[in-house]
Amino acid sequence: MLQIISGKFFNTDELSKSDGYNVLFSNYSWISEINTCITTLIPFYEKNHDFAYVVKYLNQIEKDPVLVRTGDEEIVQEFESLCIFGLRALFDSEKENIERFCRPSKGGMQSPRPSNYVPRYFDPHIHGRLEEIEQFSKIIRKVIGLPRKKFNSVISCTIAFSNSLKILDYNFDLSYSMLIYCLESLSQKGDNYQPIWEDYQKSEEMNGILYGIDPEIHLKIQKTILKDQHLKLQKRFTNFVLSNITDSFFIEESRDVKHPIRRSEIEKALINAYSMRSSFAHELKPILLHLKHPTIAEGDVYHHDNSPYFTYSGLIRLTHHVINNYISEQEYLESENFDYRSELPGILIMKMAPEYWIWRTEGFQKFEVSGRLSGFFSQYINSIYNQKPMTNCSDLMELYETMISQAEMRNRIPMVIHYCLYNLRLPEDKRTKLFAQLCKQREILDCLKICKIENLIFTILTGQEWPWNIDDCVSEYRRYQKKKYENSSLVLPQLLEILLLVKIANNFFSQAHYQQYYEWINFAFLESTGYPTLQNFFTSRFADGELIDFNSVLQLVLKTKT
Repeated sequence: MLQIISGKFFNTDELSKSDGYNVLFSNYSWISEINTCITTLIPFYEKNHDFAYVVKYLNQIEKDPVLVRTGDEEIVQEFESLCIFGLRALFDSEKENIERFCRPSKGGMQSPRPSNYVPRYFDPHIHGRLEEIEQFSKIIRKVIGLPRKKFNSVISCTIAFSNSLKILDYNFDLSYSMLIYCLESLSQKGDNYQPIWEDYQKSEEMNGILYGIDPEIHLKIQKTILKDQHLKLQKRFTNFVLSNITDSFFIEESRDVKHPIRRSEIEKALINAYSMRSSFAHELKPILLHLKHPTIAEGDVYHHDNSPYFTYSGLIRLTHHVINNYISEQEYLESENFDYRSELPGILIMKMAPEYWIWRTEGFQKFEVSGRLSGFFSQYINSIYNQKPMTNCSDLMELYETMISQAEMRNRIPMVIHYCLYNLRLPEDKRTKLFAQLCKQREILDCLKICKIENLIFTILTGQEWPWNIDDCVSEYRRYQKKKYENSSLVLPQLLEILLLVKIANNFFSQAHYQQYYEWINFAFLESTGYPTLQNFFTSRFADGELIDFNSVLQLVLKTKT
Protein backbone atom coordinates (compact mmCIF):
# COMPACT_ATOMS: atom_id res chain seq x y z
CA MET A 1 0.00 0.00 0.00
CA LEU A 2 2.92 2.33 0.71
CA GLN A 3 4.02 2.01 -2.91
CA ILE A 4 0.48 2.45 -4.26
CA ILE A 5 -0.03 5.86 -2.63
CA SER A 6 3.19 7.08 -4.27
CA GLY A 7 1.16 7.39 -7.49
CA LYS A 8 3.55 5.40 -9.69
CA PHE A 9 0.69 3.17 -10.92
CA PHE A 10 -1.87 5.93 -11.55
CA ASN A 11 -3.12 6.67 -15.06
CA THR A 12 -5.08 9.84 -14.24
CA ASP A 13 -4.67 13.02 -12.23
CA GLU A 14 -8.19 12.73 -10.80
CA LEU A 15 -7.39 11.49 -7.31
CA SER A 16 -9.09 11.07 -3.98
CA LYS A 17 -6.69 12.47 -1.38
CA SER A 18 -6.70 12.24 2.41
CA ASP A 19 -4.07 13.31 4.91
CA GLY A 20 -2.93 10.44 7.11
CA TYR A 21 -1.45 10.66 10.58
CA ASN A 22 -0.24 8.04 13.01
CA VAL A 23 2.11 7.83 15.98
CA LEU A 24 5.20 5.67 16.27
CA PHE A 25 7.29 5.36 19.42
CA SER A 26 10.97 4.57 19.17
CA ASN A 27 14.35 4.38 20.85
CA TYR A 28 15.80 6.46 17.99
CA SER A 29 16.37 10.15 18.68
CA TRP A 30 16.46 12.89 16.04
CA ILE A 31 15.85 16.57 16.61
CA SER A 32 14.02 17.53 13.42
CA GLU A 33 11.70 16.14 10.78
CA ILE A 34 12.81 13.08 8.81
CA ASN A 35 11.56 13.59 5.27
CA THR A 36 11.21 10.79 2.73
CA CYS A 37 9.63 10.62 -0.72
CA ILE A 38 6.44 9.11 0.70
CA THR A 39 6.17 10.05 4.40
CA THR A 40 7.47 12.42 7.04
CA LEU A 41 8.47 11.56 10.60
CA ILE A 42 7.78 14.54 12.89
CA PRO A 43 9.30 14.24 16.38
CA PHE A 44 7.22 15.37 19.36
CA TYR A 45 7.42 15.16 23.13
CA GLU A 46 5.48 12.36 24.81
CA LYS A 47 5.18 12.31 28.59
CA ASN A 48 7.38 9.66 30.18
CA HIS A 49 8.84 8.77 26.79
CA ASP A 50 11.66 10.62 25.12
CA PHE A 51 11.19 9.63 21.48
CA ALA A 52 7.89 9.72 19.62
CA TYR A 53 7.04 10.63 16.05
CA VAL A 54 3.98 11.58 14.06
CA VAL A 55 3.94 9.70 10.76
CA LYS A 56 2.46 12.03 8.18
CA TYR A 57 1.53 10.85 4.67
CA LEU A 58 -0.92 11.43 1.84
CA ASN A 59 -3.30 8.53 1.29
CA GLN A 60 -4.23 9.00 -2.36
CA ILE A 61 -5.91 6.82 -4.94
CA GLU A 62 -7.52 7.29 -8.31
CA LYS A 63 -11.15 8.39 -8.04
CA ASP A 64 -13.60 5.53 -8.26
CA PRO A 65 -17.32 5.45 -7.39
CA VAL A 66 -16.82 2.16 -5.53
CA LEU A 67 -13.45 2.58 -3.83
CA VAL A 68 -13.15 4.52 -0.60
CA ARG A 69 -10.21 5.39 1.61
CA THR A 70 -8.38 2.25 2.59
CA GLY A 71 -5.03 0.88 3.65
CA ASP A 72 -3.94 3.26 6.45
CA GLU A 73 -3.01 0.37 8.72
CA GLU A 74 -0.95 -1.28 5.98
CA ILE A 75 0.78 2.01 5.13
CA VAL A 76 1.95 2.48 8.70
CA GLN A 77 2.95 -1.17 9.12
CA GLU A 78 5.07 -1.15 5.96
CA PHE A 79 6.69 2.16 6.83
CA GLU A 80 7.35 1.01 10.41
CA SER A 81 9.23 -2.04 9.12
CA LEU A 82 11.31 0.17 6.81
CA CYS A 83 12.14 2.47 9.73
CA ILE A 84 13.38 -0.48 11.78
CA PHE A 85 15.40 -1.80 8.87
CA GLY A 86 16.71 1.54 7.59
CA LEU A 87 17.56 3.21 10.91
CA ARG A 88 18.50 0.02 12.76
CA ALA A 89 16.33 0.94 15.70
CA LEU A 90 12.94 -0.09 17.08
CA PHE A 91 9.65 1.56 16.13
CA ASP A 92 6.21 0.56 17.35
CA SER A 93 2.75 2.05 17.65
CA GLU A 94 2.60 0.97 21.31
CA LYS A 95 4.81 2.85 23.76
CA GLU A 96 4.84 -0.06 26.20
CA ASN A 97 6.42 -2.32 23.58
CA ILE A 98 9.40 -0.02 23.13
CA GLU A 99 9.85 0.24 26.89
CA ARG A 100 9.70 -3.54 27.29
CA PHE A 101 11.97 -4.35 24.35
CA CYS A 102 14.58 -1.81 25.40
CA ARG A 103 14.68 -2.50 29.13
CA PRO A 104 18.20 -2.78 30.61
CA SER A 105 20.05 -6.02 29.95
CA LYS A 106 21.00 -8.55 32.61
CA GLY A 107 23.92 -10.90 32.70
CA GLY A 108 23.76 -14.66 32.99
CA MET A 109 21.25 -17.16 31.66
CA GLN A 110 18.48 -16.56 34.19
CA SER A 111 16.72 -13.74 32.41
CA PRO A 112 18.51 -12.65 29.21
CA ARG A 113 17.14 -9.57 27.44
CA PRO A 114 16.94 -9.00 23.67
CA SER A 115 19.84 -6.56 24.06
CA ASN A 116 22.00 -9.50 25.18
CA TYR A 117 21.70 -11.01 21.71
CA VAL A 118 22.08 -8.08 19.33
CA PRO A 119 23.81 -4.67 19.59
CA ARG A 120 22.20 -1.29 18.93
CA TYR A 121 18.62 -2.26 18.04
CA PHE A 122 17.54 -2.57 21.69
CA ASP A 123 19.64 0.24 23.17
CA PRO A 124 17.52 2.50 25.42
CA HIS A 125 18.73 5.58 23.53
CA ILE A 126 20.07 5.69 19.98
CA HIS A 127 21.29 9.13 18.98
CA GLY A 128 20.71 9.60 15.27
CA ARG A 129 23.34 10.86 12.86
CA LEU A 130 22.84 12.92 9.72
CA GLU A 131 24.40 10.30 7.44
CA GLU A 132 21.92 7.70 8.78
CA ILE A 133 18.98 9.99 8.03
CA GLU A 134 20.23 10.67 4.51
CA GLN A 135 20.83 6.98 3.84
CA PHE A 136 17.39 6.14 5.24
CA SER A 137 15.71 8.56 2.81
CA LYS A 138 17.63 6.98 -0.08
CA ILE A 139 16.51 3.48 0.95
CA ILE A 140 12.85 4.56 1.11
CA ARG A 141 13.09 6.15 -2.33
CA LYS A 142 14.72 3.06 -3.83
CA VAL A 143 12.19 0.68 -2.27
CA ILE A 144 9.24 2.74 -3.55
CA GLY A 145 10.83 2.70 -7.01
CA LEU A 146 11.20 -1.10 -7.16
CA PRO A 147 9.15 -3.10 -9.68
CA ARG A 148 5.94 -4.18 -7.95
CA LYS A 149 6.82 -7.87 -7.54
CA LYS A 150 10.19 -7.03 -6.04
CA PHE A 151 8.66 -4.38 -3.80
CA ASN A 152 6.28 -7.01 -2.42
CA SER A 153 9.21 -9.36 -1.80
CA VAL A 154 11.30 -6.71 -0.08
CA ILE A 155 8.50 -5.33 2.08
CA SER A 156 7.61 -8.88 3.20
CA CYS A 157 11.25 -9.35 4.19
CA THR A 158 11.48 -6.08 6.13
CA ILE A 159 8.26 -6.92 7.99
CA ALA A 160 9.65 -10.36 8.86
CA PHE A 161 12.97 -8.72 9.80
CA SER A 162 11.22 -6.34 12.23
CA ASN A 163 8.99 -9.11 13.60
CA SER A 164 12.06 -11.24 14.24
CA LEU A 165 13.47 -8.51 16.47
CA LYS A 166 10.21 -8.01 18.31
CA ILE A 167 9.61 -11.68 19.13
CA LEU A 168 13.22 -12.25 20.23
CA ASP A 169 12.08 -11.62 23.79
CA TYR A 170 9.55 -14.46 23.56
CA ASN A 171 10.86 -17.13 21.20
CA PHE A 172 14.53 -17.21 20.27
CA ASP A 173 14.12 -20.22 17.94
CA LEU A 174 11.35 -18.65 15.88
CA SER A 175 13.10 -15.28 15.83
CA TYR A 176 16.31 -16.89 14.55
CA SER A 177 14.42 -18.94 11.95
CA MET A 178 12.52 -15.90 10.64
CA LEU A 179 15.77 -14.32 9.50
CA ILE A 180 16.49 -17.45 7.45
CA TYR A 181 12.97 -17.19 6.02
CA CYS A 182 13.73 -13.62 4.92
CA LEU A 183 16.79 -14.63 2.96
CA GLU A 184 15.21 -17.81 1.65
CA SER A 185 12.18 -15.96 0.29
CA LEU A 186 14.43 -13.60 -1.68
CA SER A 187 16.54 -16.49 -2.95
CA GLN A 188 13.48 -18.13 -4.47
CA LYS A 189 13.17 -15.21 -6.87
CA GLY A 190 16.52 -16.19 -8.37
CA ASP A 191 17.38 -18.85 -10.91
CA ASN A 192 16.61 -22.53 -10.47
CA TYR A 193 20.01 -23.86 -9.38
CA GLN A 194 20.77 -27.51 -10.09
CA PRO A 195 23.13 -28.97 -7.45
CA ILE A 196 26.22 -30.99 -8.31
CA TRP A 197 27.62 -34.00 -6.47
CA GLU A 198 30.14 -31.90 -4.52
CA ASP A 199 27.23 -29.91 -3.01
CA TYR A 200 26.11 -33.01 -1.12
CA GLN A 201 27.70 -32.80 2.33
CA LYS A 202 28.37 -36.54 2.55
CA SER A 203 29.63 -36.92 -1.00
CA GLU A 204 33.13 -38.08 0.05
CA GLU A 205 31.68 -40.59 2.53
CA MET A 206 29.33 -41.93 -0.14
CA ASN A 207 32.19 -42.17 -2.65
CA GLY A 208 33.96 -44.47 -0.21
CA ILE A 209 30.87 -46.61 0.30
CA LEU A 210 30.23 -46.87 -3.44
CA TYR A 211 33.87 -47.50 -4.33
CA GLY A 212 34.29 -50.44 -6.66
CA ILE A 213 30.69 -50.78 -7.84
CA ASP A 214 29.59 -50.45 -11.45
CA PRO A 215 30.17 -46.82 -12.62
CA GLU A 216 26.69 -46.64 -14.17
CA ILE A 217 25.06 -47.68 -10.89
CA HIS A 218 27.30 -45.22 -9.06
CA LEU A 219 26.11 -42.41 -11.33
CA LYS A 220 22.43 -43.39 -10.93
CA ILE A 221 22.77 -43.28 -7.13
CA GLN A 222 24.37 -39.83 -7.34
CA LYS A 223 21.54 -38.53 -9.57
CA THR A 224 18.92 -39.96 -7.22
CA ILE A 225 20.48 -38.20 -4.21
CA LEU A 226 20.80 -34.92 -6.13
CA LYS A 227 17.06 -34.96 -6.89
CA ASP A 228 16.43 -34.26 -3.21
CA GLN A 229 14.45 -31.00 -3.07
CA HIS A 230 15.98 -29.96 0.25
CA LEU A 231 19.47 -30.04 -1.27
CA LYS A 232 18.32 -27.83 -4.18
CA LEU A 233 16.70 -25.30 -1.89
CA GLN A 234 19.68 -25.21 0.43
CA LYS A 235 22.14 -24.66 -2.41
CA ARG A 236 19.98 -21.95 -3.97
CA PHE A 237 19.78 -20.25 -0.58
CA THR A 238 23.54 -20.29 0.02
CA ASN A 239 24.32 -19.19 -3.55
CA PHE A 240 21.93 -16.25 -3.28
CA VAL A 241 23.34 -15.03 0.03
CA LEU A 242 26.96 -15.41 -1.11
CA SER A 243 26.25 -13.50 -4.30
CA ASN A 244 24.84 -10.59 -2.28
CA ILE A 245 27.72 -10.22 0.17
CA THR A 246 30.24 -7.50 -0.64
CA ASP A 247 33.68 -6.84 0.82
CA SER A 248 32.25 -4.12 3.06
CA PHE A 249 30.65 -6.84 5.19
CA PHE A 250 34.15 -7.98 6.20
CA ILE A 251 35.78 -4.53 6.32
CA GLU A 252 33.83 -1.37 7.25
CA GLU A 253 30.79 -3.14 8.75
CA SER A 254 32.82 -5.54 10.89
CA ARG A 255 35.03 -3.00 12.69
CA ASP A 256 32.87 -2.80 15.81
CA VAL A 257 32.02 -6.52 15.89
CA LYS A 258 33.67 -8.46 18.69
CA HIS A 259 34.10 -11.75 16.79
CA PRO A 260 33.39 -11.06 13.10
CA ILE A 261 32.91 -14.05 10.83
CA ARG A 262 35.64 -14.78 8.27
CA ARG A 263 34.99 -15.05 4.56
CA SER A 264 35.98 -18.72 4.49
CA GLU A 265 33.41 -19.57 7.19
CA ILE A 266 30.37 -17.98 5.56
CA GLU A 267 29.19 -20.88 3.40
CA LYS A 268 29.44 -23.50 6.13
CA ALA A 269 27.73 -21.18 8.63
CA LEU A 270 24.89 -20.65 6.14
CA ILE A 271 24.45 -24.39 5.67
CA ASN A 272 24.33 -24.86 9.45
CA ALA A 273 21.80 -22.04 9.85
CA TYR A 274 19.61 -23.46 7.08
CA SER A 275 19.74 -26.93 8.62
CA MET A 276 18.75 -25.58 12.04
CA ARG A 277 15.87 -23.65 10.46
CA SER A 278 14.68 -26.83 8.71
CA SER A 279 14.88 -28.88 11.90
CA PHE A 280 12.92 -26.24 13.80
CA ALA A 281 10.28 -25.86 11.07
CA HIS A 282 9.71 -29.58 10.49
CA GLU A 283 10.56 -31.16 13.85
CA LEU A 284 10.34 -28.23 16.30
CA LYS A 285 13.94 -29.03 17.17
CA PRO A 286 15.41 -26.02 19.05
CA ILE A 287 18.24 -23.91 17.67
CA LEU A 288 21.67 -24.86 19.04
CA LEU A 289 21.45 -24.12 22.78
CA HIS A 290 24.88 -22.49 22.93
CA LEU A 291 23.65 -19.62 20.69
CA LYS A 292 21.20 -18.59 23.43
CA HIS A 293 23.93 -17.92 25.97
CA PRO A 294 24.46 -14.13 26.32
CA THR A 295 28.28 -14.33 26.41
CA ILE A 296 28.42 -16.47 23.27
CA ALA A 297 25.89 -14.23 21.49
CA GLU A 298 28.18 -11.19 21.46
CA GLY A 299 29.96 -11.93 18.19
CA ASP A 300 29.02 -12.99 14.65
CA VAL A 301 29.92 -16.62 14.99
CA TYR A 302 30.27 -19.45 17.49
CA HIS A 303 32.37 -22.54 16.76
CA HIS A 304 30.80 -25.80 17.87
CA ASP A 305 32.58 -29.08 17.11
CA ASN A 306 34.92 -27.13 14.81
CA SER A 307 31.97 -25.88 12.74
CA PRO A 308 30.89 -22.19 12.54
CA TYR A 309 27.38 -21.19 13.61
CA PHE A 310 25.86 -17.73 13.17
CA THR A 311 24.80 -16.12 16.41
CA TYR A 312 21.60 -14.10 16.28
CA SER A 313 23.74 -10.96 16.19
CA GLY A 314 25.75 -12.28 13.24
CA LEU A 315 22.64 -13.45 11.41
CA ILE A 316 20.84 -10.12 11.79
CA ARG A 317 23.93 -8.31 10.52
CA LEU A 318 24.16 -10.64 7.54
CA THR A 319 20.42 -10.39 6.76
CA HIS A 320 20.52 -6.59 6.87
CA HIS A 321 23.57 -6.53 4.61
CA VAL A 322 22.09 -8.94 2.02
CA ILE A 323 18.66 -7.25 1.85
CA ASN A 324 20.30 -3.85 1.58
CA ASN A 325 22.54 -5.02 -1.28
CA TYR A 326 19.61 -6.71 -3.00
CA ILE A 327 17.62 -3.46 -2.90
CA SER A 328 20.50 -1.39 -4.24
CA GLU A 329 21.07 -3.74 -7.18
CA GLN A 330 17.48 -3.59 -8.46
CA GLU A 331 16.22 -1.28 -11.18
CA TYR A 332 14.36 1.90 -10.25
CA LEU A 333 11.02 2.71 -11.92
CA GLU A 334 9.40 6.15 -11.70
CA SER A 335 6.18 4.65 -13.08
CA GLU A 336 4.91 1.18 -13.83
CA ASN A 337 1.93 -0.31 -15.65
CA PHE A 338 0.27 -2.36 -12.94
CA ASP A 339 -3.34 -2.98 -11.92
CA TYR A 340 -2.95 -2.10 -8.26
CA ARG A 341 -6.65 -2.45 -7.39
CA SER A 342 -6.32 -6.22 -6.98
CA GLU A 343 -3.81 -5.62 -4.16
CA LEU A 344 -5.74 -3.00 -2.23
CA PRO A 345 -6.38 -4.05 1.40
CA GLY A 346 -9.78 -5.62 1.97
CA ILE A 347 -10.23 -6.57 -1.70
CA LEU A 348 -11.24 -10.22 -2.14
CA ILE A 349 -11.57 -11.78 -5.58
CA MET A 350 -14.40 -14.31 -5.42
CA LYS A 351 -16.51 -16.19 -7.92
CA MET A 352 -19.95 -14.67 -8.34
CA ALA A 353 -23.13 -16.61 -7.64
CA PRO A 354 -24.34 -18.67 -10.64
CA GLU A 355 -27.28 -16.36 -11.39
CA TYR A 356 -24.83 -13.66 -12.50
CA TRP A 357 -22.98 -15.69 -15.13
CA ILE A 358 -24.52 -19.09 -15.79
CA TRP A 359 -26.82 -17.78 -18.54
CA ARG A 360 -24.31 -15.66 -20.48
CA THR A 361 -23.55 -16.55 -24.08
CA GLU A 362 -21.22 -13.69 -24.97
CA GLY A 363 -17.66 -14.93 -25.37
CA PHE A 364 -18.71 -18.49 -24.51
CA GLN A 365 -15.85 -21.04 -24.48
CA LYS A 366 -16.31 -24.82 -24.65
CA PHE A 367 -14.06 -25.45 -21.63
CA GLU A 368 -16.64 -23.58 -19.49
CA VAL A 369 -19.33 -26.25 -19.79
CA SER A 370 -18.39 -28.15 -16.61
CA GLY A 371 -18.36 -24.90 -14.63
CA ARG A 372 -21.77 -23.98 -16.04
CA LEU A 373 -23.11 -27.41 -15.07
CA SER A 374 -21.69 -27.01 -11.55
CA GLY A 375 -23.54 -23.70 -11.21
CA PHE A 376 -26.70 -25.28 -12.57
CA PHE A 377 -26.54 -28.19 -10.12
CA SER A 378 -26.23 -25.67 -7.30
CA GLN A 379 -29.28 -23.80 -8.58
CA TYR A 380 -31.18 -27.05 -9.21
CA ILE A 381 -30.90 -28.07 -5.57
CA ASN A 382 -31.56 -24.51 -4.39
CA SER A 383 -34.70 -24.25 -6.52
CA ILE A 384 -36.20 -27.26 -4.72
CA TYR A 385 -34.55 -26.83 -1.35
CA ASN A 386 -35.36 -23.12 -0.93
CA GLN A 387 -38.21 -22.87 -3.43
CA LYS A 388 -36.26 -20.35 -5.52
CA PRO A 389 -36.69 -19.98 -9.29
CA MET A 390 -33.81 -21.03 -11.53
CA THR A 391 -32.05 -18.52 -13.74
CA ASN A 392 -33.42 -18.28 -17.27
CA CYS A 393 -30.85 -20.08 -19.43
CA SER A 394 -32.92 -20.35 -22.62
CA ASP A 395 -30.35 -18.50 -24.72
CA LEU A 396 -27.58 -20.78 -23.47
CA MET A 397 -29.68 -23.87 -24.18
CA GLU A 398 -30.31 -22.70 -27.72
CA LEU A 399 -26.57 -22.19 -28.12
CA TYR A 400 -26.00 -25.73 -26.84
CA GLU A 401 -28.43 -27.05 -29.45
CA THR A 402 -26.12 -25.79 -32.19
CA MET A 403 -22.97 -27.16 -30.54
CA ILE A 404 -23.81 -30.56 -29.06
CA SER A 405 -23.33 -32.66 -32.19
CA GLN A 406 -19.91 -31.13 -33.00
CA ALA A 407 -18.53 -30.98 -29.45
CA GLU A 408 -15.87 -33.36 -28.11
CA MET A 409 -17.29 -36.04 -25.82
CA ARG A 410 -15.67 -34.50 -22.71
CA ASN A 411 -17.61 -31.28 -23.40
CA ARG A 412 -20.67 -32.87 -24.96
CA ILE A 413 -21.66 -34.84 -21.84
CA PRO A 414 -21.94 -31.83 -19.47
CA MET A 415 -23.75 -29.91 -22.25
CA VAL A 416 -26.28 -32.73 -22.68
CA ILE A 417 -26.88 -33.16 -18.93
CA HIS A 418 -27.31 -29.41 -18.43
CA TYR A 419 -29.59 -29.19 -21.46
CA CYS A 420 -31.79 -32.13 -20.46
CA LEU A 421 -32.13 -31.34 -16.76
CA TYR A 422 -32.83 -27.67 -17.42
CA ASN A 423 -35.66 -28.46 -19.82
CA LEU A 424 -37.09 -31.29 -17.71
CA ARG A 425 -37.33 -28.87 -14.78
CA LEU A 426 -39.56 -26.55 -16.83
CA PRO A 427 -43.22 -26.97 -17.81
CA GLU A 428 -43.56 -28.44 -21.32
CA ASP A 429 -44.70 -25.14 -22.85
CA LYS A 430 -41.57 -23.38 -21.53
CA ARG A 431 -39.01 -25.84 -22.87
CA THR A 432 -36.76 -25.01 -25.83
CA LYS A 433 -38.36 -25.70 -29.20
CA LEU A 434 -35.98 -28.47 -30.23
CA PHE A 435 -35.89 -30.30 -26.90
CA ALA A 436 -38.28 -33.15 -27.77
CA GLN A 437 -36.59 -33.64 -31.13
CA LEU A 438 -33.03 -33.55 -29.84
CA CYS A 439 -33.74 -35.99 -27.02
CA LYS A 440 -34.28 -38.68 -29.67
CA GLN A 441 -31.03 -38.00 -31.47
CA ARG A 442 -28.19 -40.46 -31.27
CA GLU A 443 -25.63 -37.84 -30.09
CA ILE A 444 -27.63 -37.29 -26.91
CA LEU A 445 -28.69 -40.90 -26.31
CA ASP A 446 -25.12 -42.17 -26.67
CA CYS A 447 -23.88 -39.56 -24.18
CA LEU A 448 -26.33 -40.75 -21.53
CA LYS A 449 -25.06 -44.34 -21.77
CA ILE A 450 -21.50 -43.55 -20.65
CA CYS A 451 -20.50 -44.10 -17.01
CA LYS A 452 -19.54 -40.54 -16.15
CA ILE A 453 -20.17 -38.54 -12.99
CA GLU A 454 -22.62 -36.27 -14.82
CA ASN A 455 -24.70 -39.28 -15.87
CA LEU A 456 -24.61 -40.80 -12.39
CA ILE A 457 -26.24 -37.63 -11.10
CA PHE A 458 -28.63 -37.40 -14.05
CA THR A 459 -30.07 -40.85 -13.35
CA ILE A 460 -30.46 -40.02 -9.65
CA LEU A 461 -32.35 -36.80 -10.36
CA THR A 462 -34.57 -38.45 -12.98
CA GLY A 463 -35.38 -41.49 -10.79
CA GLN A 464 -33.59 -44.10 -12.89
CA GLU A 465 -31.51 -47.10 -11.86
CA TRP A 466 -27.85 -47.24 -12.79
CA PRO A 467 -27.23 -49.51 -15.78
CA TRP A 468 -23.49 -49.63 -15.07
CA ASN A 469 -21.38 -52.03 -13.04
CA ILE A 470 -21.03 -50.78 -9.45
CA ASP A 471 -17.22 -51.07 -9.57
CA ASP A 472 -17.18 -48.81 -12.62
CA CYS A 473 -19.38 -46.30 -10.78
CA VAL A 474 -17.03 -46.31 -7.79
CA SER A 475 -14.01 -45.81 -10.07
CA GLU A 476 -15.74 -42.88 -11.76
CA TYR A 477 -16.57 -41.29 -8.40
CA ARG A 478 -12.96 -41.64 -7.24
CA ARG A 479 -11.80 -40.03 -10.49
CA TYR A 480 -14.20 -37.17 -9.80
CA GLN A 481 -12.81 -36.77 -6.26
CA LYS A 482 -9.30 -36.30 -7.62
CA LYS A 483 -10.28 -33.79 -10.30
CA LYS A 484 -12.91 -31.68 -8.55
CA TYR A 485 -10.37 -29.27 -7.06
CA GLU A 486 -8.98 -28.36 -10.47
CA ASN A 487 -10.06 -25.21 -12.28
CA SER A 488 -12.96 -25.62 -14.72
CA SER A 489 -13.83 -29.06 -13.27
CA LEU A 490 -17.29 -30.21 -12.30
CA VAL A 491 -18.09 -29.62 -8.61
CA LEU A 492 -21.18 -31.24 -7.10
CA PRO A 493 -23.18 -29.55 -4.34
CA GLN A 494 -22.77 -31.32 -1.01
CA LEU A 495 -26.33 -32.66 -0.98
CA LEU A 496 -26.01 -34.16 -4.46
CA GLU A 497 -22.79 -35.86 -3.47
CA ILE A 498 -24.49 -37.35 -0.41
CA LEU A 499 -27.19 -38.80 -2.66
CA LEU A 500 -24.52 -40.28 -4.89
CA LEU A 501 -22.78 -41.95 -1.93
CA VAL A 502 -26.06 -43.45 -0.68
CA LYS A 503 -26.77 -44.75 -4.19
CA ILE A 504 -23.37 -46.46 -4.30
CA ALA A 505 -23.96 -47.99 -0.85
CA ASN A 506 -27.39 -49.33 -1.77
CA ASN A 507 -26.06 -50.91 -4.96
CA PHE A 508 -23.48 -52.78 -2.89
CA PHE A 509 -26.26 -53.90 -0.53
CA SER A 510 -28.36 -55.21 -3.42
CA GLN A 511 -25.38 -57.36 -4.46
CA ALA A 512 -24.90 -58.65 -0.88
CA HIS A 513 -21.59 -56.79 -0.48
CA TYR A 514 -22.45 -55.74 3.07
CA GLN A 515 -18.98 -54.67 4.15
CA GLN A 516 -18.75 -52.18 1.26
CA TYR A 517 -22.31 -51.09 2.01
CA TYR A 518 -21.43 -50.10 5.58
CA GLU A 519 -18.24 -48.37 4.43
CA TRP A 520 -20.06 -46.18 1.92
CA ILE A 521 -22.98 -45.37 4.22
CA ASN A 522 -20.48 -44.35 6.89
CA PHE A 523 -18.78 -42.18 4.28
CA ALA A 524 -22.15 -40.58 3.46
CA PHE A 525 -22.74 -40.02 7.18
CA LEU A 526 -19.40 -38.19 7.56
CA GLU A 527 -19.99 -36.16 4.40
CA SER A 528 -23.36 -34.99 5.81
CA THR A 529 -21.69 -32.63 8.27
CA GLY A 530 -23.84 -29.54 8.69
CA TYR A 531 -27.05 -31.54 8.15
CA PRO A 532 -27.88 -33.16 11.52
CA THR A 533 -31.29 -34.39 10.33
CA LEU A 534 -29.59 -36.46 7.65
CA GLN A 535 -26.98 -37.74 10.09
CA ASN A 536 -29.67 -38.69 12.61
CA PHE A 537 -31.51 -40.56 9.85
CA PHE A 538 -28.37 -42.53 8.97
CA THR A 539 -27.64 -43.27 12.63
CA SER A 540 -31.12 -44.60 13.34
CA ARG A 541 -30.99 -46.94 10.34
CA PHE A 542 -27.55 -48.16 11.36
CA ALA A 543 -28.83 -48.96 14.84
CA ASP A 544 -31.74 -50.98 13.44
CA GLY A 545 -29.60 -52.71 10.82
CA GLU A 546 -31.86 -51.47 8.05
CA LEU A 547 -31.13 -50.68 4.44
CA ILE A 548 -31.04 -46.95 3.82
CA ASP A 549 -34.18 -46.07 1.91
CA PHE A 550 -32.96 -43.92 -0.96
CA ASN A 551 -36.27 -42.16 -1.53
CA SER A 552 -36.41 -41.14 2.13
CA VAL A 553 -32.91 -39.68 1.86
CA LEU A 554 -33.93 -37.88 -1.31
CA GLN A 555 -36.90 -36.32 0.44
CA LEU A 556 -34.75 -35.24 3.36
CA VAL A 557 -32.18 -33.72 1.04
CA LEU A 558 -34.74 -31.79 -0.95
CA LYS A 559 -37.10 -30.72 1.82
CA THR A 560 -35.21 -30.53 5.12
CA LYS A 561 -32.81 -27.76 6.16
CA THR A 562 -31.77 -29.02 9.59
